[in-house]
Parts: sequence; C-alpha cells; structure tokens
Amino acid sequence: MHVELLARGRNIFTRAVSGSILKKYRMLSKAKGDCPWWRYNSVHNKNNSGRLDSYVRQERLASERHEQGKMVVSFLENDANSRMCPGKKDCISNRGEKRQKRVLCDSLCNLHIKFCQLHGIDMSYSTFCHLRQFWIVEPRVKDRQSCLCTCHENMELLVQKLHYLGIIKERNSEAVCKATVCDTKSKTCMYGECAQCRKVVSTETETESNSFYYKWTTKMELRTKADHSQGKC
Repeated sequence: MHVELLARGRNIFTRAVSGSILKKYRMLSKAKGDCPWWRYNSVHNKNNSGRLDSYVRQERLASERHEQGKMVVSFLENDANSRMCPGKKDCISNRGEKRQKRVLCDSLCNLHIKFCQLHGIDMSYSTFCHLRQFWIVEPRVKDRQSCLCTCHENMELLVQKLHYLGIIKERNSEAVCKATVCDTKSKTCMYGECAQCRKVVSTETETESNSFYYKWTTKMELRTKADHSQGKC
C-alpha cells in the first residue's frame, strides 16, 4: 500500500511540473532524480476530469504487437528476403525450441525500408529488429553455405571505401548495380548487352589523395597437430 501511494504521489508531482515549466527555469536535471518527468509532457495535463491523479498509462495492446511480430516473421521468412540453410546441423535452439536456420539475403536496414514500403506502416528500425526471431540470422563469413564468398565481400568492402572517401554516392554494391543498369531483373542489362545502359557510369568525384581498403585473402599456413606432426592448411 505504501509503495502504491508513493508511486501515485510521484506521478502527481510529475504531471504538476511537466511541460515547459522545468525547461523554462532550467530545472530538468534537478527533477530527473525525483520524478520520471521524461515520460510525460504538457498534453498529459489536459484530461477529461481535470485531476492530476487521473492519469492512466496507455500500454500497447499485446494483440497488436503479436500481429506485428507475425507480419515481420512472415516477411523475413519469404524466400526473396532470406534462404533456409540445408545442412542437418544448421539448427538453432532457444529456450527448448529448435528451428532450422535462415540467412538474410540483405541487410536489416534495407529490409526494414522494404517492409515499411510493402505494408504501408511506420515501424521503427529498433522495433523491426526486436521482432526478428532467433532463427533468422545475418550471414557470416564462416557460413559456407551462404553467398558470402571472398569475391563478393571484397567488392562490398571496395564500394564501402569509395563511398567513405566521397568518390561515389552509393553505399553498397547493390545500389551501384541499380545506378549503372536500366533494370536489374533484365538479362540484357545485367550481361552488358543493353545499348542504353552499356555506357552508363556511376557518378564519381575526382580525388588525388592515396588511400587503401581491406580485402579478404587466402594463404597457406604450416600448423603442428596434436601428435606433433606438421601439415599444411
């Protein structure tokens, strides 16, 4: 009972001083330790009853969040956005639930933009990532079954470096591809047989400074095994 009265008193005090009063007199930092002032604003001071203690916290309905979660999972499990790993050992367990791993085909940032455009809703990026299930993962270098080979990764690292230096505007290799061809789904354009986009060049900014970029390479190493025998790998 004492805890409830204390919490109610803190809420009343918060609503009494919320709005522009604390900001006007530069007392926000002083009041932060005494009341959760950041949870309210001047709109909460106006209610039907006119009482300061009549505030009821509005929580998101669990059914709404459940429906959003189903939409995100259904979108990410689409074969256009992720692919299932075929290996028998490519399984992930979490809290007793075992599922086959799916690897994303694009970055979460691009998939979030695509999801919002497809469903016509305004969902934050953090909420989108939070609703992603544990078996839907991003590709890693050690995932041999996923398309994350040295050739594609080196191309991605090169494009990122060029964008960092301000030489090109595109942030990834997919954006560069879209900027240099008419249609990425057309075989004629992608094979360089289209007369319109054959001579198209991505916008560049000239620079005279020398720079570098990282890339993946393979090399042979001489390692000693447990039985003290040596082998190359």
